[in-house]
Amino acid sequence: SHFFPYAAETLQGSSLADYTAAHLAMLSWSFAAVLFRPVPLLEAIGDAVPLKGEQMNSQDITMVAWSYATLLAPERRVFDFLASAAASSIRTFNAQDLSNTAWAFATA
Repeated sequence: SHFFPYAAETLQGSSLADYTAAHLAMLSWSFAAVLFRPVPLLEAIGDAVPLKGEQMNSQDITMVAWSYATLLAPERRVFDFLASAAASSIRTFNAQDLSNTAWAFATA
């Protein structure tokens, strides 16, 4: 009867590799914003995020990092990718993105 468990279950069966970087970021953020931690879905998002590579902008990187840190997500590989992506695009981060990303990595 609750939306987020239903959404998580439904999304687990979809091909997240077909989602854009922005969609993956918004998806992870939406679950973190309500503190709902669907581990299998977070693992699937964590597998899809590195496939987006150059498509990820500073906001996408920040949102995924914040989401995974907020949810204490067990998927740690995504942080390796996000660290590399952040390092190569750090000049495009605004102050808020930089602050939130630093917090996420300090918390993770």
